[in-house]
Amino acid sequence: MNWYKKAQPEFTTDPQFFDENKETTVVVDVQKMDAALARDPYFYIKRDGSNSDNPEKYNKFKNFLQTGKPIHMPRASIAEDGEVGLLDGRHRWAYLRDQGVKKMPIVVKKNQEELFKKLFS
Repeated sequence: MNWYKKAQPEFTTDPQFFDENKETTVVVDVQKMDAALARDPYFYIKRDGSNSDNPEKYNKFKNFLQTGKPIHMPRASIAEDGEVGLLDGRHRWAYLRDQGVKKMPIVVKKNQEELFKKLFS
């Protein structure tokens, strides 16, 4: 049963790494941001977890979802050259994207918050 297609999963920040003085959360349109992520053919995880350097993480996340525990938000950044990347959470992002999640909260640096909103909200 695909419960995550019926309801948005619960997300949380990772308390071990989240710095509320320097970071914030932004809700992005998955399709828009995924198009930007796909420009990096080496780091991008394709549909069904292919092109991953660690494909078992994709399937492990599927199992994690069944626990009902909150999901740590992916962390994203935009480099000086404009390249968008996920610093943490590529497999979470890919699996949820593949399951049809349309909007997803992510963690970004506060100085990039408005840019992420402009590009991907």
